[in-house]
Amino acid sequence: MENVDLWRQVGFFSPTDFKKKVHVVGVGATGSHIVDTLASMGIQNIVAYDFDVVENHNIPNQIYYLEDVGKLKVVALQQHIKRKMGFDIEVRNEKVEEIKDLSGYLFLCTDNMDAQKNIMLASARLNRNVDRVVETRMSIKHGRVYYFDPNNKIHLKKWAEEWYSNEESAPSPCNLVAISATTKLIAAAAAGKVVLENAVPVPGVPELPVYNRTLIAIDGSSVNTKWE
Repeated sequence: MENVDLWRQVGFFSPTDFKKKVHVVGVGATGSHIVDTLASMGIQNIVAYDFDVVENHNIPNQIYYLEDVGKLKVVALQQHIKRKMGFDIEVRNEKVEEIKDLSGYLFLCTDNMDAQKNIMLASARLNRNVDRVVETRMSIKHGRVYYFDPNNKIHLKKWAEEWYSNEESAPSPCNLVAISATTKLIAAAAAGKVVLENAVPVPGVPELPVYNRTLIAIDGSSVNTKWE
């Protein structure tokens, strides 16, 4: 990354001071853009997980190119970051059920609610090295970002209250309604929470709160909730 100039952002966020590992499960619609955003902030300690391949219908709302069709998503994403930022991220071509070496930040970006719950409960809840869990959900005009401490009982309870079944989400699965505008908006909000929580204080500029739940619409309006 020696040829990438980060001077426009290092006064707000210093990637050299960010020592945590970032795990992103699912690098489709929001996940691929989250990895791209965090890597563009200079974060290199990223592990991306997926078992799918790039298909033509992925191109409009994901980070991939037509030339990537047929490639494993994790491989195409790794190549994209290498071309753009000059460094490699770690990738794992696997269907995640549990991450044994989990630490730092866990992004849950699958389109399967049961998978989101099971991965979190199997990995993050029982692992004290996890700082935050970030989960994204989408529909065509709005989406949600959850950002919480899995070791905080109040946070875990509040998050569990908003679970729903795969059957309830079946009429509008992510891969049918995740348009580019919504996807990029939700991904930016999700990645931004990590950046904001680790931001360098700027003299004269008020600090922004980091919310646990953000409902954001395609027009940019949002409703934020802090869990106490």
